[in-house]
Amino acid sequence: MADVVGNFSSDISPAGFSTPDLPNQGYKVWLALVIMIIISGISVAARISTRISTRQMGADDYTIIAALSRPPYGLCLYELDMALNTWWFLGSIFYPITIALFKTSVILLNKRIFVQRGFQIACWITLMINSFWALGNTLGWVFQCYPIPIMWGAIETSKGTCFDLQGIWISIAAWDVASDVWIMGMAVPMVWKLHLRFREKVMLTGVFLLGAVVVIFSIMSCSAVVSSLQVEKAQSNEYSFGLANLFQVLESNMGIIGACLPIMRQPLREYFPRSFGRSKFSSGPSPYYSDHFTDQYVMQRVSSRQKGHNVSVSGPELFRSTPRKSDELGIINETVEAGDKDSGGDLDGRSSTSQSSLEVDVGYSVYQGAYDADAGFNVFKGIRYAQDTAGKNRWQAPRAPETNRSSVIPATSYALECPQAPDASSSYTTVDNTGASEDCLFLNVQSPANVPQGNSTDEPGLPVLVWIHGGGYGEGSGAYDLSDIITTNGNRFVGVSIQYRLGAFGFLSSDEVYRKGVANAGILDQQMALQWVQQYIHLFGGDNRKVTIFGESAGAGSVMLHDIAYGGTLGTSLFRNSISASPYLAYQYGYKDWQPSQSYYAFASAAGCDARNAYLHNGSTPIFDCLTSKDTATLMEANVNVSQSGTWGTWSFLPVTDGRLITERPSKQLLEGRVNGLNHLAGHNALEGASWVPPNIDTIDDFVDYLRVIFPNFSNNDIAKVLLYYPMSNASVSPNAADYATEGSYGPTTINESTAATGQQQRAIAIYGETTFICPSYWLAEAYSDNGYGGQGWKYQFSIPNAYHGADGPAYFSNPADTDYYSSDFIVAFMTMLGNFIVNDDPDVSSLINNGNSTGNSTYNPASQWPPYSIYNPVLMDFNTTCPYTKEIGGLPYCTGPGELNTIRLANAYTWEGGRGTRCDFWRSLGELVPE
Repeated sequence: MADVVGNFSSDISPAGFSTPDLPNQGYKVWLALVIMIIISGISVAARISTRISTRQMGADDYTIIAALSRPPYGLCLYELDMALNTWWFLGSIFYPITIALFKTSVILLNKRIFVQRGFQIACWITLMINSFWALGNTLGWVFQCYPIPIMWGAIETSKGTCFDLQGIWISIAAWDVASDVWIMGMAVPMVWKLHLRFREKVMLTGVFLLGAVVVIFSIMSCSAVVSSLQVEKAQSNEYSFGLANLFQVLESNMGIIGACLPIMRQPLREYFPRSFGRSKFSSGPSPYYSDHFTDQYVMQRVSSRQKGHNVSVSGPELFRSTPRKSDELGIINETVEAGDKDSGGDLDGRSSTSQSSLEVDVGYSVYQGAYDADAGFNVFKGIRYAQDTAGKNRWQAPRAPETNRSSVIPATSYALECPQAPDASSSYTTVDNTGASEDCLFLNVQSPANVPQGNSTDEPGLPVLVWIHGGGYGEGSGAYDLSDIITTNGNRFVGVSIQYRLGAFGFLSSDEVYRKGVANAGILDQQMALQWVQQYIHLFGGDNRKVTIFGESAGAGSVMLHDIAYGGTLGTSLFRNSISASPYLAYQYGYKDWQPSQSYYAFASAAGCDARNAYLHNGSTPIFDCLTSKDTATLMEANVNVSQSGTWGTWSFLPVTDGRLITERPSKQLLEGRVNGLNHLAGHNALEGASWVPPNIDTIDDFVDYLRVIFPNFSNNDIAKVLLYYPMSNASVSPNAADYATEGSYGPTTINESTAATGQQQRAIAIYGETTFICPSYWLAEAYSDNGYGGQGWKYQFSIPNAYHGADGPAYFSNPADTDYYSSDFIVAFMTMLGNFIVNDDPDVSSLINNGNSTGNSTYNPASQWPPYSIYNPVLMDFNTTCPYTKEIGGLPYCTGPGELNTIRLANAYTWEGGRGTRCDFWRSLGELVPE
């Protein structure tokens, strides 16, 4: 059965780790492994030989122990061979060290997989027990007899002067067994609750159960030693002691193997690729990890158009593609060419980079990038990260590329975008999908040219920014130029932009889709791309331990879903930090609820599949099978038609709660603080809803009718509550009333005043903006506040008029020298804030930059010390400027021109705009009626 779990490529388990393989370290690993095993074997053999030889000389057990404890390690006493005595001593020390190394390795593995706080505490306790065991065991071997002065001067030492060796061995064995049982008892039951295939569960269980083998050897070894000390007959004594040494060498070497499991697979894969080559993501990545103890473990546009009262959507979509000179609107008209369509294969293999030719070998293919001399970047466009999603791969989890190493693939042009579909508006929108393809799962990398690439050194790479485009989950592409934000931040990080399936192709959902394919295929695509980053970004000079995912609108909504994926059990396996700019949270229904099911049947009918009769009427083909058999053009047309058939400003195909990847409504899970990653930066714009509300809501009746449409589950009592939380006179407002931006902390509020509208129209705008974009950003900041992993959340508002949804795009996708939208000082401040968060895990910016570089004013600005967001101190950073001049671009006013000064300040997010925090709490309480 094909489902999320069935396809390992996208069922990223809580066991996912982030450190890449180290292809150039294989010989070191082998050398260390071989030396450890040889030393262990020789040391135990020497101990056995010494034991036999001294017994032949007539020495008893206690004299031997005393001799071996005498500095320097009993040399020359009883004419014992110096080398053998040294090996005996070294073997005695080496034994607890190897076992402790093994246990530490498995405990750290345990700690990385299960990130719940209770489990973390248990792991720390177990580590302490293991450390005490190793220390006690080592000291026990060195100082087994007491008092030491007597022992040093004795030729024959009586039993009464030594420790109770039997008691020592029994206590050490008890600690040994207890720590192993604790390790296994914690881990093994939890393994079977992970989102893994059966094979991976068995494999992971086996790693932990290695401890059981060590326990058995430890018990047998200790029993044999105790027996050797109790039995008087020399022959039995020698047999028991020799047997003890045999068990100890087995136990010690099993410990070595267990400790080396994290690093063994890399050299095996290098020297025996056919037998140990990494399986495709569809079968699950390597079950072993690197010697960092953090490697991979079973991983895995909004359109610019006018909408009512002369309102259009702006944003990052205006800054896609690479030309550094844009037209008047910043809209790039570069022709997007198709990338290679035949790349593929294991997401692994030998990896190499030639900076002279900019060839990067990712195992399944070799790509050749280009050097952008203007930006100083190595640019790779159209790198495939998954197979074509047409035909049998429709509505399935993404599959790893097939191998194509027949020739070097040029990575110099963007891939075709995924099929597009618009949202509903007042009229039907035609879409030209001639430049789209179902084969669209590609990504792009921009890396500063001076960064070492190809993992040629042991130096860590740069932090990584992964951009996830927006577009309501129905529009957009990965053709973004990230060079400006990277350059403004001193080339301190690497940029990646990704594409994912959209509309019906990525978010079709129903019970049948769930059973025969996967829901949320588009989100799974994104996770596959994040897996790719974990595996390969080191080849482009990036550090996969410092990945920040960043999105706007639906891209930010996607970030939010990754933050809560798998119930928040992924830790930092896919990313360390996340940034959400206006996170789009449309209604998130269950995968087979009435809304996604209605869209499914509407899509089937539009595609020509029988959705009118009972299932398999007169032997008809099941709907899902019919859809997978249709040609792409038919499905694209159906996608366009159904996508814009809903309510104003919405798309028909959206993420759902599937119980696997997304286990709960975001508002509920975020309240519980169950999140992935470490830190989060959440932002919204001051006037988010203006583009998404139908015009001409003039009267209270118009307003109530609008509420009934967008909240279909509301009763009259529920609507009355909304009117209470958004108070306003029911009188109609003159269309000639002044429109102006509110101050936020005092005066009129966004409930009834803005630059877009006043009265009931603005009331509707405020509700849509807060429920869909603003409150989710509040919930995200709160969820990361003082989280269990030492992370924090920060909150900001982008307030420069017009401050519509997407108006912040020019602040992070335009050259600071281009002041068409905002001043250079503001762009630098905003970009630096984002860059500091990506690089330093903290968005603080200096007073000089906050005040404006061109002013030369370095006077202390409180905004330079931005406190994290918390319930007890709900701080919001308000990014704004003075507005000396208004310039209309695309039908919208932008504050720009000479004399524009930064006014960046801190404010109380909870009381902001007349108590927005209280309103967001209200919307969260309605989760059963408003499934967000």
